[in-house]
Amino acid sequence: MLDKRNPEAGDLGVKNLAAGKPLDHPHCTAMASQQPWAAGRPLTDYTGPEFVAFSEGYASGYVAGVERGRQLADDEAAALWRNAARVVHTLANVPTHDELERIRRDYSARRSA
Repeated sequence: MLDKRNPEAGDLGVKNLAAGKPLDHPHCTAMASQQPWAAGRPLTDYTGPEFVAFSEGYASGYVAGVERGRQLADDEAAALWRNAARVVHTLANVPTHDELERIRRDYSARRSA
């Protein structure tokens, strides 16, 4: 499954490879130069079915990584919001200046009586 959310990804040249035509997509050419997983075999040498399998696996891993990254970001943001809520609730329980003045006056009045 290719990531349909990225229109620039296109079909990565899969149709050309399946038809036996050479791979000419710039993304795949760039990947061919950095391919430790292929033991020195350039992506341009893959047959149509091999490249389709590679593309599906690559896209699946990429999408899974993006989804995992989004989940981690959401979890981090949720933790920050929980902490912010705790601080706000704590501050909500702090007496106002007027309340503190009233408490001080009441304490002074009881003490002098």
